[in-house]
Amino acid sequence: MKSKKALAFGVLVSIYSFGVVKVTEASLEDNSPNKQSVLVSSVKAAIERYEQTPKENWAFQVSRYENEEGQISSSIEHYTPNVDVSKQWTLTQINGEAPTPQQINNFVKSKVKDQKRSDKSLSIELRKLIKLDSLTLIKESENILDINFNVQLDRLGSDAKDKLQGRLTLNKQYGFIESIVITNKAEFSPMFSATIRDLELTIMFVQINDAILLHQQNLNMKGTFAFFSEIDEVSRDVFSNYRFVSDVKLAGGK
Repeated sequence: MKSKKALAFGVLVSIYSFGVVKVTEASLEDNSPNKQSVLVSSVKAAIERYEQTPKENWAFQVSRYENEEGQISSSIEHYTPNVDVSKQWTLTQINGEAPTPQQINNFVKSKVKDQKRSDKSLSIELRKLIKLDSLTLIKESENILDINFNVQLDRLGSDAKDKLQGRLTLNKQYGFIESIVITNKAEFSPMFSATIRDLELTIMFVQINDAILLHQQNLNMKGTFAFFSEIDEVSRDVFSNYRFVSDVKLAGGK
């Protein structure tokens, strides 16, 4: 099912500042003449905060879980900034057990191969994902703005255009995006012989000092592949134990 794995990977990767931009209550009141302009500038500033975080300097742990048509797998991995790509990732647990030397070797080879891909960046390109001219304020509370937006995900193919809806929560006090939820409004075909009936992708972020970093990614996807094979996938990646590494060469023992 390599192609199904590639499909799920494509969904996830299509999808890791300084200074706080606070959004005031008054700026988004219904009678504010520049309400939409303020909304756009607030989200744009939050995207820029995320983009300006030097993610290449952060070490972290990621706990992964996947249930693909009832086949469950899990792992605990660690990422440490390093100029040597083969030393960036460490596998510490797989399916609840310590990994074998062969599993570790295969894991490292897979990560090195991933780094050679054109989508090797750890960053989620929010600027491409969120169409700023489509922002619509749904709800406002004391600390949070709930905003709808149209989704731009080229990796999912032209058929997905206008069939995806996004919703984000913006922390007004600290000026960063707390979460993004993407769902489909209709079936779509991201690739030949594949149809997605239900899609829900949730991305959550955390602020550590002035940095905006990934906290969690959840994917729920159902559909059909090769006409007869069912797609029924649930995956979850939880990022934790962030640690800033000021000298990447030092971290790599160079």
